[in-house]
Order: sequence, then C-alpha cells, then structure tokens
Amino acid sequence: MNPARLRLGLADGRTLRIPRPDWLTLALAGIAAAAVALTLFRQSSYGVRVNGDAVHFIAMARSLLEGGGLRSWDGDYYGQWGPLAAISFAAFGFGLADPKTVAGPFQAAALGVSVFVAGIWLRRRVKSAWLVVWACACMVLAFPVVEMSAWAYSEPGFILTGMLALFFADRHFENGDRRSLLISAALCGLHCVSRYMGIALLLSVVALLAFRRGVPLRRRLPRAAAYALIGAAPLAAWALRNSATVGFFLRYQDSSDTAVWEWVVPMMESMSKWWIPFVPLSVPAGVGAGATMAAMAAVGALAALGLVRWLRREGDGRRFVLLAAGFPFIYMALLLWGMTIGSMGMDRFLAPLFIPLTMAAAFFLDRALARPPVESGRAGARSGNPLSRAALAL
Repeated sequence: MNPARLRLGLADGRTLRIPRPDWLTLALAGIAAAAVALTLFRQSSYGVRVNGDAVHFIAMARSLLEGGGLRSWDGDYYGQWGPLAAISFAAFGFGLADPKTVAGPFQAAALGVSVFVAGIWLRRRVKSAWLVVWACACMVLAFPVVEMSAWAYSEPGFILTGMLALFFADRHFENGDRRSLLISAALCGLHCVSRYMGIALLLSVVALLAFRRGVPLRRRLPRAAAYALIGAAPLAAWALRNSATVGFFLRYQDSSDTAVWEWVVPMMESMSKWWIPFVPLSVPAGVGAGATMAAMAAVGALAALGLVRWLRREGDGRRFVLLAAGFPFIYMALLLWGMTIGSMGMDRFLAPLFIPLTMAAAFFLDRALARPPVESGRAGARSGNPLSRAALAL
C-alpha cells in the first residue's frame, strides 16, 4: 500500500485512491479554519455588523429573494456599488434564511477560503514551508482583513474572487493552460462587479498577457482581448442596468476637493496597522507598538535583501511577483485617483491589498534566507564534493 495515498472501497468492488494530505496542507487548512473561527468570534456579540453600505447590501439581498430585483431599503433601485455581495448573501442561504443571518457565516467562509488559496498558491513559489505558515498566520492575526470580514461589506467576496482570479492566471502563465485563463477571466468579471476597483486586476492581467515574453504577438493580443472582454462583460451589463434604472453608472455619496498627494500620508498610516495583531488588552500599547515596529523593520530589511538577490538571479518567478505585487500598485493608483472624486475609508478600501502584499513579502523573504546559488561553471561544487565546496569558499 502506498503510504502517500488513502484507499476508499466502492460499492462495486473498485478502490478509489485519494492522495494523503501532507502536514503543510493540514496546517493551511487549520489556519483557514482559525480565520473562520476568529471572524465568527468577532461577530458573536451582535452578529454581523451592519452600517452604511452594508445596509444597502442586506436590503438588496432581501429584495432579490422577494422578487423585487436589486432594490435598496427605500424601494428604489440601487446602483452605488456592485451587486455581488447582495447576490452572495441571498444565494448563500438558499432562500431559506434571512440574508443578514447568513451574511456573517458567508463572510467568515470567504476569508477562510481566501487564506487557504493564498497558502496553496504561495507554497508553489516559496521553498520554505515555515514561511508559508508565517504568511498565512499574518493574514489571520493582523488587523485589516478579519476586521472587514466582521461587517456585511463587499470586501470578503472581493478578496476571494481576486485571489482565485490571480491564482488561475498564474497557473496559465506557468503551463499555458487555456482553461485556467478562462476561469481567471470569469472570476475577474465577478471581481469587478463586487467592487469597481476590480478594474485594477483586469488591467494587470491584460497587461501581462499582452506583453508576455516568448509568445508570438498573434497569440498574445487575442488572449489579452478575450480576457478583457470576458472580465469586463459583467461590469458592462451592470453599467447598462444602472443607466436604465438609476440614470448613472458610478457615483459617490460625498464629494472631495482634496489633491492626490494629500491622501498619501493617510494611506501610509492605514497600512502601518496591517501587521499589528489582535493582542490581549493587558499588553501595554507602547510595548505592542514597539514590538510591531521592530518586527516590521526586520521583515522589511530581509525582504529588501531578498529583492536584491531576486534581481541578481534574473527574476525567477517574475509572473508571480508582477501578479502579487504589481496588481496592488495599480489598485493604489486607482484608489488615490478615486479619492479626488469622493472620500473613502482607508482601512476598508486598502484591506484587499493585504493578502497579496504579504505573499510578495514572503516570496522575497524566502529569497533572502535561501542559500546563494553555486556558480554553474564550478563542476566540483555542483557535484556536492565537500573539498570542492571548501576550495570555492576560499
């Protein structure tokens, strides 16, 4: 019997062989379960938190179940944000439970699946299993993602569809699988109707497809165009619906005359809280802040060293870095531009960047902690001969 596989007897006498999960897969599943439990704990006192946009999402979900379409609490059609959160709340309860009741478990499940997908994706790009565990633990214990998942906002679904779209896009870049690219485009379409900022992911993947090295132009452009059409189709349909029902495509409730550069400092202040974990109240604030700043400085220094080593090795894993780190930069640029149109909460709208940037940090940390490669021209060192390695070191 192969110890790496589990056997399951079927009724017709056949044997179904199932791969046995390794310890890292079990650890990632445990961390994902911890994310679900922590989110449900944050909701345990008052249920899922509802305020602002969350009121509209719950109302639209209830209206959808009643057959009235996507209408808000006042009975009017709603077009301020994308409909995916409301549709998810309505569908998750199979029409048998109130959307507010199922919104909390849905948000927790979306976060758990997002963390698990991030871990599975990261283990394919990072050699150190402990770094994968560390990165996923950061995703669970830090402030932004879990806090946003305690509310009936669109962020958990937005993060989940974005992570899945990036994961399948990376699979396509790795092995050229067209099915993965099609799945990524469909998920990108859902991503865009969850939040309009999903356009950042659409632009990043289309750019990578259009400028991919080693692929003829006659193949690159059709793939990029097909991805753009599939990814933008749900958003275009939603825009047509809005123009027919509410008379606009995208509108913010507030207006802002603030210049772009004036939002940079609040953005940095919000991002500085990302790696601050939920600690007991008995810990002094100064001790927690000092320990967090020291840890962030150490991680930043090691990640910078990893970046230098990565560049010297001609950028192995280039597509992963561009997906995990390039997409957030496009997102932040669009977010800063959006701040000039209407004010938005930084903690909430920056939360979707936490998981991909944490993955990028783990990637560069792995490169920093890895042993430097041996020169290819030294045959003795390649062969593993101790005397040759010693001579090379001298």
